[in-house]
Amino acid sequence: MDDADSIKALLAKANAGDAEAQNSMGRFAISSGGPNARTDAEAWFRRAAEQGLSKAKHNLGVLYLQQGQIRPEALKWFYEAAQEGWLPSIFAMGMIAQDDDRMEEAQRLFEIAAQRGHAESQDALGRIYFDRNTGADYVIARRWSEAAAEHGIAAAQARLATIFHEGLGTPRDPQRAANYFRAAAHNGHAGAQAMWGVAHDIGVGAPVDKIEAAHWLMRSTEQSHELAHIYLPDLMKRLQPHEVDEAERRAREPLPRSH
Repeated sequence: MDDADSIKALLAKANAGDAEAQNSMGRFAISSGGPNARTDAEAWFRRAAEQGLSKAKHNLGVLYLQQGQIRPEALKWFYEAAQEGWLPSIFAMGMIAQDDDRMEEAQRLFEIAAQRGHAESQDALGRIYFDRNTGADYVIARRWSEAAAEHGIAAAQARLATIFHEGLGTPRDPQRAANYFRAAAHNGHAGAQAMWGVAHDIGVGAPVDKIEAAHWLMRSTEQSHELAHIYLPDLMKRLQPHEVDEAERRAREPLPRSH
């Protein structure tokens, strides 16, 4: 069955009242990018939401939140889905509370979702505790960041790298810091890519490899990271032309798999 046949079959199920298919049609409408994409998506999500599908309620909330001017409608759908235990909606409500500077409410919502295994909420809690900048809070930040890092959240991995690099609430551990910088770099985190490049340049937590150092710093500069922009020019002066060519070649490749 080709893609056109698959969409035709999905549409038939959606028109027959299948809520999952209706939600999938809403997602397809968004991805299609057509002139009526949002209108079509809203209609499909609403049909599924009115049948009680939590993920469709969440998707309606996201759609309305993106439109901005109908934020109360977004909150209504997030709240309904959250009441049904849909963790992404609990997280979304936490993010809205945080944006409104209602930090106690934001933390409470993040904790509800984090305790049920929601990685983004775990990362949000890690960030909140880390930013409080006390020894006790660093310990809690580490715990939540470790939970999020296990799900591959790059920001949590980078935060853990900083915690171990600087010895925040725990003894310094340069090797563990390097391992987390490496993981976050492979997951696309600009700051971690800069630090992983520096690690390869000076040989702390990574073997000295000037080409690999330049490669990671180049990736970081593509994301406009300040440290990389400052550090890379000096490193480039220390490379031979063929080494620069190789670093640039690596930087053009897809992100290498972490291993």
